[in-house]
Amino acid sequence: MSFKIEKNHVVPASVDGLGRREKYPWSQMEIGDSFFVEKGEVRKIAGAACHAGRRANKKFVVRVAEGGVRAWRYE
Repeated sequence: MSFKIEKNHVVPASVDGLGRREKYPWSQMEIGDSFFVEKGEVRKIAGAACHAGRRANKKFVVRVAEGGVRAWRYE
């Protein structure tokens, strides 16, 4: 098996610092912003919010909403 070596390819920035794209837009949110996840599981999204908040020193809150889950950045 052989591979072609290529030069001048820019490494895309990782969104969450772990080399993978984040599932939810935590890093893009400003205070007062929110997003809705249709049929989302509140425990999973709340866990992701807690983890994202610790990494970025931001605060998020997640609540059950009609038809899904809504998450806000509040600090």
